[in-house]
Amino acid sequence: MKWFKKKKKPNEQVGFFFDHDGLPLTEEDCIFFPERTAVFKDVTTIHEQAFFPLCSVNMKVINPEWDFFGHFIYVFREQKEAIQYKKFYTPYCGDYSLGFDYKDGQYILHARPEMLAIAPYYEKYQQKAAEKYHRFAETYQEKGLESLLPYKATLNFLIKRFGKTPMWIEEDVVPKDMDGNPLVFVGQIRVLDFIGEGQYLYLFYSPKYHFFVQREQYR
Repeated sequence: MKWFKKKKKPNEQVGFFFDHDGLPLTEEDCIFFPERTAVFKDVTTIHEQAFFPLCSVNMKVINPEWDFFGHFIYVFREQKEAIQYKKFYTPYCGDYSLGFDYKDGQYILHARPEMLAIAPYYEKYQQKAAEKYHRFAETYQEKGLESLLPYKATLNFLIKRFGKTPMWIEEDVVPKDMDGNPLVFVGQIRVLDFIGEGQYLYLFYSPKYHFFVQREQYR
């Protein structure tokens, strides 16, 4: 697990240069660092250990009929996925992918939460991740968007390519629904812009089956 020093503001010189284009977003369209209870239908101990919500975005900006929020979530995983957890994997939940059913505005993980259980060796790293997340969340609560956005930058700096097409840093891995149709791309974020971690998150939505899939990539 690679750790970065806390930054008061994001550093666009670090990491991959994404195109910030996308459907324009306002502060009313976004909720930053939402509570887990607002994101997940049920919150278990594993949810508290593994899931750190970064932002929720109003899907109505993409389609006026979609009056609900999609959620981007930083996921703490063991550096090498433990073999014993793979038995919990599903078609949409694996090493670099998570699928969520959507009910009453909240996520329900497609797999059993045990797939993200933390082995004792990694608990100290998980605790550091949790502390770091809460520091950034508290800074946002104190300073607002000033703590996340560079000077004069728009919200598309944080939620990149919103409603457009993904810019992959690895291979193209657009998920498909049960009928073989590609899911709708929502947007992508660079976790570095929020809490200084190295993941890149890509969010997709199935209008027909009403579920979300989040893909992770690393540079």
